[in-house]
Amino acid sequence: MVWGISATIERFKTAMGELGSRTLYPAVDVGIDKVRASGLVKDRIELFEPGESGTFTTTLLREAVDKVREFDGLWGAYAEEENEPQVLPVLVIQVPEKATEADLAEVVTVVEQQWPGLGKYAVVNVFGEHTDLVVGTRTVRYVAPETIEDDHHIRVVLAKEAISTGWDCPRAEVLYSERPASDATHIAQVVGRMVRQPLARRITTDDSLNSVWCYLPRFKLSALAAIVTELNAPGEVGSAAEIVIAAGLFERNSKLDAAVFEAIESVPCLPAPDPLANPLRRAKALAKLLTDDSRTPALLPGAGAELTTKLNNRFAGLMVEHAATVARNVEDIETMQGRHTVYGFDDSATKAAPRTIVTAARDIDRDTRRIVASVKEGVAKDYLKHVVETAGPGVDILGERTKLAALIRAPGVIASIEAAANEWVVEQLGRFRVQIKHTTGATKESFLRVQGQTITPEPTSIELPTTLRSPTRESNAEGAPSLPTFMGHLFADTAGAFPAKLNSWETTVLKAELDRPEFVAWYRNPSRATVAAHRIGYETSDGDWASLQIDFMVVSNLPHGTLGVSLIDPHGSHLADALPKLKGLAHLARTHGDQFVRIESIAEVDGVLRVLDLQREDVRDGVDSFTGAQATPLYEGPATADYS
Repeated sequence: MVWGISATIERFKTAMGELGSRTLYPAVDVGIDKVRASGLVKDRIELFEPGESGTFTTTLLREAVDKVREFDGLWGAYAEEENEPQVLPVLVIQVPEKATEADLAEVVTVVEQQWPGLGKYAVVNVFGEHTDLVVGTRTVRYVAPETIEDDHHIRVVLAKEAISTGWDCPRAEVLYSERPASDATHIAQVVGRMVRQPLARRITTDDSLNSVWCYLPRFKLSALAAIVTELNAPGEVGSAAEIVIAAGLFERNSKLDAAVFEAIESVPCLPAPDPLANPLRRAKALAKLLTDDSRTPALLPGAGAELTTKLNNRFAGLMVEHAATVARNVEDIETMQGRHTVYGFDDSATKAAPRTIVTAARDIDRDTRRIVASVKEGVAKDYLKHVVETAGPGVDILGERTKLAALIRAPGVIASIEAAANEWVVEQLGRFRVQIKHTTGATKESFLRVQGQTITPEPTSIELPTTLRSPTRESNAEGAPSLPTFMGHLFADTAGAFPAKLNSWETTVLKAELDRPEFVAWYRNPSRATVAAHRIGYETSDGDWASLQIDFMVVSNLPHGTLGVSLIDPHGSHLADALPKLKGLAHLARTHGDQFVRIESIAEVDGVLRVLDLQREDVRDGVDSFTGAQATPLYEGPATADYS
């Protein structure tokens, strides 16, 4: 069996198709949204280019070196705080194809001046000539690109065109490129190979570590669209990341009390289920995490045994519930039904007569083993082992396995076992909710992954980072103005302001919320379904699951002295996904509305902002029963009002 995983699979498919005696299965397409949600790639590609005419190569190279050293410090702090492996970031310097010895010497000199103490083997090249270079007093050895990731001496890589096939270095955090604007494709190819996350997961604490930086001294804003187009090409790795210009780093707003952040993190989300999730695999993964004592005392040392006992008890109960079906299935397994027909040489034939034959023990043994093994994660094998050990010496193992195989073939049995596993998972996630919140690094990421492996929407919570990167400028256009700023955001600069790119009615809604006397704070909910976002799963018209990230979360003072959270979502009612998203919002309000102050969807109808209050049962009923192609009539009905 051969598995191939690639962003560009045509050559793999061709190679497999040319082999004989191969059964080629259809490719499984992993959508770009799933790549983004996985955290395997960086969230952002940050581009920096001169904003005026002039030669700024040395200036920006120094900036690039400073940036990779900044990453070095950030990763060091993260590793120490989270007890994680140290990531040693790499700077990739892309020089012109015909760079002279003097050009290379200037580059290396600037790097050495800006980064004192670089080791003897820290600077390497991946040029097509495959030879070591002597640059000044330093030997810049040639290395094969695929070896860079594991060679921790390497901190600076000199390259020319796109780094060759096989380059896979998640440590590459910063690119400085002297390629001209006409080389957008070459630059995009290199960047596309740099967007991998070093730890293969999104960093939930320091948002700075979710970016890759690119310094482009020979680019101008007017030419920047070319590289953005290349990076966003469908199917390209770069399209998994947001292209950001002039991003700012915003820390948690010091003017807000810690209770504000706790309020946001305490309200439930209902993320879209994972179509590939399996409850048994999920339960086993959680049991392993709960019994892990490699860093701290295990949360539940006997989790595996507890889960097995629960599933064994469920198997035993189902054996009693389905006794009649099990008996019929046992008979079916132990016998073979056939027909006996006699044909004569005169073309005559006797009437076919049914005949029952006892199945050979070897065939029963083989088939029942296959059926028992078909239940994921070996839980049926665990039950059979339990039955045999309980029965003691002399037990008929084949007979017990046959009964178990007969039970597994009964309709709904595996679904019941999976439901029991899921029930156990939900119970443990609730039981250890606080302890899980306080885990860090890879352990926390593993718990978050288990939380997300649901087959139906299950409540979970937001994991706010400690820092947030966000654009500060209107667009990529030359001379584009800075984004307007608003006060009271969860993340802000030292003055308490946060920039946000909003359309006209989003701006109207936000200003109205900020003006309310009970207003405390707001959060611009990320548009991507990450753990830092409030997520609401909804079913599309095709029967698939998608994720709604409402626009604003608003924290307000309640009369009894506590804080409450509202979900405010300005959304175009004419859009094709408007109704499915409303139904998802209505489901959240119906099941968890008591944990929110307001849940409102706002749309502009004939120039007037109208609001649907999903906390009202009649509004939810109206949304659920509505079958129109567009959701606009819902905002025009008697149950709605003008937004104010």
